Amino acid sequence: MRRAILFRFHKNPELCKERVRLLKELNPEASIYGLGENINRSEELKEAGLEHIHAVDDKSSEWKWMNGDLAIRDWFADRGRNKDFDMLHIVEWDLLLAAPLDEIYGHISESSLGLSGLKSIDEAENYGWSWITGEYRDEWNKLREWVRNQTGYSEESFGCIFPGCCLPRSFLEDYSDLDIPTYSNDEARVPLIAKALGYKLERTGLYPEWGETSINRYFNATGDVINPEDVRRKLEKTGGRRAFHPVRDKIGKDRAMKWKEQAI
Repeated sequence: MRRAILFRFHKNPELCKERVRLLKELNPEASIYGLGENINRSEELKEAGLEHIHAVDDKSSEWKWMNGDLAIRDWFADRGRNKDFDMLHIVEWDLLLAAPLDEIYGHISESSLGLSGLKSIDEAENYGWSWITGEYRDEWNKLREWVRNQTGYSEESFGCIFPGCCLPRSFLEDYSDLDIPTYSNDEARVPLIAKALGYKLERTGLYPEWGETSINRYFNATGDVINPEDVRRKLEKTGGRRAFHPVRDKIGKDRAMKWKEQAI
């Protein structure tokens, strides 16, 4: 499988540079593209390994936070369609992947979406997931109605968390052909529209259960920053976890590889 990486960033060029270097070290055959903003010293990211940077400077921070799928769609329409890959891995600036993509995502087939924390919508609603309940319930209903009108699909759907996802090229091609509204957010839209388009959803395994303290300690989408010591302990263990989010300490190629070399 030909893998490519889309690295999303909006600040902290020093940290971003270290993460790009690590990704390149672990995945020398994979092209790494940038999706972000024209931040200071962003050119240094190209020196670290980014082939290009697709800047999104005309949208608010809130829009980009909620609509990562639409930013990816714009990147694909503008640049990605002409690139050679089968699977696109979305790697946020604070997602630390300390093993090759083939090792982390090898169980996901070339034609499936790999999503973290997949949970049925019924379970997500019982959990109180904010993107389909409360103030966003009307938007969720509008999204489902839009999908029914566009595709005729009205069956099951899922929620997910977006960090660590991977998207097959065929899905990006189909997704870019749709005029997708901004109802709800990317974590609700992508699983629903993918199912409506006939794609299989597979679990990345990076976030197996919502709200579990033992999991959130290493991987979460709530903004609870991961302790570098917890990262070190896992990397120094043979067979230990190799994906962490969010990690905002400057752990890059040198530290991560040193810890892995000490694994017992």
